[in-house]
Amino acid sequence: MKTSTTLLLLLVGSTAFGQRLVPINFSKAYQDPYYMVLEADSITAVLEHVETENRLVVFDLEIVNKSGLPLKVDPKLFHYYAGSSPFPELTGEADNVHQVSFPYSQVPGYLRKSLTKNVVEDHYETQIKQQQTLAIIFGVLSVGMMVADVASDLRDSKKEFYTQKDWNKSQTRDVLTATTLMTTDAVIRSSQERNYYTREDLHYLDQEIMQPMALPDTSALRGKVYFPKNGYYRYYRVVVPVEGYNFVFDFRKARVSDY
Repeated sequence: MKTSTTLLLLLVGSTAFGQRLVPINFSKAYQDPYYMVLEADSITAVLEHVETENRLVVFDLEIVNKSGLPLKVDPKLFHYYAGSSPFPELTGEADNVHQVSFPYSQVPGYLRKSLTKNVVEDHYETQIKQQQTLAIIFGVLSVGMMVADVASDLRDSKKEFYTQKDWNKSQTRDVLTATTLMTTDAVIRSSQERNYYTREDLHYLDQEIMQPMALPDTSALRGKVYFPKNGYYRYYRVVVPVEGYNFVFDFRKARVSDY
């Protein structure tokens, strides 16, 4: 029973969905978009949260350049902060966004920078292996439960006297076995499904992840930005530096009423 309970708790952890993030002032009543748009010096940056899953916090970022000059865009310089309290607004250009945000963040310093393509690939490959292992563990569990149930029924059949207590134990065992088999089947299916989508994400990573580049004038760059996840928080701040200007995006955890 203790082993079954532990594995059932693993099921909850393996099938939990990540949280949705929306702009800090988002209002469904006013039909606000789920993305944020910031503009400065003929540069436009648009950011939207994609998902928080597979140990990653993923955003979709688009940068539009109409400045008349090429722009250097380097995702390795992007930062994010997260915590339980809203981040203070910046009062002027003299404010250092990192100094202002740091005291309110619960994300360790080494986890604040966006991840490179190689690191994201490692994340996905690790997830694929873990999902495969989880499916194997629960497959073995289901076979073990069936074998144990058959063995118990065989022992009961050899008893000379079959009491009401024996019958009650048999019924309880049958219910436990059926419940465990349903649970393990759900875990295996979930692991296989997540494995499929993780492989798909890995396959398209080259095309989707934002890479460093010099963005020409009158052109746009769009891609996914990946940050490491070390927990779930209520408030997030993403800092996107472009040519010395910091685009600061504030998001919050979505409420039920936001969907």
